[in-house]
Amino acid sequence: MVPNTDINRIRELVAEGRQVHTDAQVAQERLTPSVIPDPGERRAAIAAVELGVATRLGSTEPGTDPPDPQSLVAALTAEGFADLPAAHAVALWASVFGVTFGVLVPERLTAGHDAGVNAVAWSPGGEVIASGTDRRIWLWNPQAGSLIRSIDTGGASITSLSWCGDGTRLASGDVDGAVLIWDTSAGRKVQSYRAPEEIWSVAWKPDGTQVVWVCSNSVTSAPPDELSRAREIIQTVGDAPFDEAAWSPTGNAVAVTTLESILIITTDGIVVELTSTDAPRSRPTWSPDGRYVASALESGAIQVWDAATGAEAGHLSINEIVLIDSPVYSPAGAYLAVAADPSDLLVVDLERRLVYAPTRPPTAMPASGRPCWSPEGDRLAVPIGAAIQTWVFVRSSERGGEPPPRSG
Repeated sequence: MVPNTDINRIRELVAEGRQVHTDAQVAQERLTPSVIPDPGERRAAIAAVELGVATRLGSTEPGTDPPDPQSLVAALTAEGFADLPAAHAVALWASVFGVTFGVLVPERLTAGHDAGVNAVAWSPGGEVIASGTDRRIWLWNPQAGSLIRSIDTGGASITSLSWCGDGTRLASGDVDGAVLIWDTSAGRKVQSYRAPEEIWSVAWKPDGTQVVWVCSNSVTSAPPDELSRAREIIQTVGDAPFDEAAWSPTGNAVAVTTLESILIITTDGIVVELTSTDAPRSRPTWSPDGRYVASALESGAIQVWDAATGAEAGHLSINEIVLIDSPVYSPAGAYLAVAADPSDLLVVDLERRLVYAPTRPPTAMPASGRPCWSPEGDRLAVPIGAAIQTWVFVRSSERGGEPPPRSG
């Protein structure tokens, strides 16, 4: 990414490309290595200036509209740019001209697992990505794609992972009913609990005082230092088993998916049911302010509810896309990421109701599970077979200039 301190200078150059015939030579003279040391980033900034020039010249021709940002990325990659510098160049151009732009750029495919990846979780500090396979937990450096540690759990296939808020411990659940707490710095187990059946999901309360886990017929909570003090929060009634759970960001409620609806269970024992004309699919996701809950539906649409009232707050269908797992709110709450086929991953802009797709599908295999955001909200990780694919989410700034002039 172009350093923040230099973006305004680059925007000024791009804007000059809108107003006068600034050329790449001027950009090269002003965007020196001392301003942007990285050669790839510097070339991306110069390309943004060239795009500004092209937009100005193209808009003077009769019947010419501003170019589509995705076509500009494709044009730059055809000229030999790598995907990421091309995306950054278009994002700078779009920021100046007030054009909405977003794209997912494949960053790295981290292989080395011994089996298919069932779950991924980005640590709160961003330094580690945890993944779970058949009886093993893997800790990866997301910057280098290198393995930090592999932990043999001695149990069954991992179904779910959740970090505590300070990033020092990791909770895991498996198909044999084991709930385990791990000291990730030492790679050792510090707490364990055996449930009578498969663990569908584990979730750490934001303040670190409770861990909740879900079996098909019960939702259970316990202090992470004393899992033996486990107590059931709720049991199933009828033929609607539980699926997965997520703590609210405020820590005052747990959202639990059943085959028919989503239940919001507050710490005061109040239950609010979220229903739709179609059944929810897999784990619910909370907005960062705790006001909304979203899930994918069996029909393939994304549904958003008001968590306090249970009222529907939004509904989005994505044509010709098969949603593989439930969406996940970005850390700031402006976007939802969802694993999909055939695009591997999509990001939904909630305010503009736009869908941002990858520059190119990086694999022949579809995503195999739920994605997770980096704490900064600029990257995503998603399991694909026996690997983890990371992506960079590049978008235009919220503070754009005036749109490119149109002819006529």
